[in-house]
Amino acid sequence: MLREILREVFTSRSGFAGLAILAVLGVLSAVFLAQYGFDVESIVDAWNDDAYWLDNPRLAAPEWVNLFGANLPRTSMVRLEAVRSVEVGDVLAARLEGYVDYYYDDYPSEVQIIVDSQSSNSFVELQVVRPDGKRLRLMSLSITRPGEERINVDSSEEVAANVERALGASGAPSRLIFDAGGPLKGTYEFVAVVNSFDKRPVNISVVVYGKVHGLAGTDEKRRDIFMGISMGIPIAYMFGLVTAFAIVIVQSLFGIVAGWFGGRVDAAVDRLADIFLILPFLPILIMVSFLYRLDLLSIIGVIVALSLVGSTTKVVRSMTLQIKSEAYIEAARALGASSARIILVHIFPRVLPYSFALVTTLIPSYVYLEAALAILGLGDPFLPTLGKIISEAFGGGAAFSGYWWWVLIPSAFLVAMTVGFSLIGYAFDKVLNPRLREQ
Repeated sequence: MLREILREVFTSRSGFAGLAILAVLGVLSAVFLAQYGFDVESIVDAWNDDAYWLDNPRLAAPEWVNLFGANLPRTSMVRLEAVRSVEVGDVLAARLEGYVDYYYDDYPSEVQIIVDSQSSNSFVELQVVRPDGKRLRLMSLSITRPGEERINVDSSEEVAANVERALGASGAPSRLIFDAGGPLKGTYEFVAVVNSFDKRPVNISVVVYGKVHGLAGTDEKRRDIFMGISMGIPIAYMFGLVTAFAIVIVQSLFGIVAGWFGGRVDAAVDRLADIFLILPFLPILIMVSFLYRLDLLSIIGVIVALSLVGSTTKVVRSMTLQIKSEAYIEAARALGASSARIILVHIFPRVLPYSFALVTTLIPSYVYLEAALAILGLGDPFLPTLGKIISEAFGGGAAFSGYWWWVLIPSAFLVAMTVGFSLIGYAFDKVLNPRLREQ
């Protein structure tokens, strides 16, 4: 019976549409996560590691905005290569060069110099030659210890002074370098002259950060938002499915037990259901989450504990009262079947279709519940969920600063997911309720 119902659900127009939406979201998530080998622990660690995202632009829009007529810059990273090196006594002198092609209609968001040195005694001079032939001295740097150092040209007083003096203008160096009455298009040559007094190498890279990145842009921590969405989709699926399935099964079993045994058991379960139905569910959940800072599985446990009995229990109890009077139940009792066997083998399968319909209609509620807790700052502190991304967007002022992608794209995925489950739930209703059947 259940197999026939499922077949009818997913061949209906609404059921197929809902399944298609969920499948598309799942495939998008899987394709992106496959790049990381589906290693959930590594993905979560990377999401929470600020250093992992240093090569991404901060607060960049999605790349597809360029399809609508914009020509916003993409991020370019070039490692300067040695074109000449000579040894003079104890000094290794090298000239490093690298080229950045820039043909965009807007200025870069940032420019960073990355110095990765194995030397503990070196001196570096850095220049840039613009497409119009102007040579700008950017900075000089004394290296006294090995390691990596990132220098944002907009934070360097030396770079600002040198660029403003050379161009006779004031402003952010990352803008002035690429400005000539508008974005100066062409090839920029970055040149570094390195004198290593211990003859150990010094590697230099230049990152010209753009204003677009990936499918969903980046946040204020430079994180790829689509990575968070790709991880948030299966987390939302898991949270909604596990929570709804657990609650419906537990409430159904309580309803079957109440209807089967009747008497005091029935009265006790009915009164307990009334109590649970009037409990202030959300305030209690918020209080518990605030006091104990729960992870995702603990939140699911608390939700199930607060929903052991409820409206499903009452409906299933009524169904059980009808089912237990049927002839095959009487025959099972006459053959000596135990109450547990009758409940699990004969009654529970009869209420399963109704339970499945409830699961699909409840999932959107629990997906939104997780998002609501995350927006309130009470979700899982480590996992990248859709709600947490939206919460961080509001905390970062995205709604007021024009960073629409940070809010709208994860919200759109959240809405699409709940619409998919709602359509499947509607299809179950049409199958189980003859008055709603499609003509």
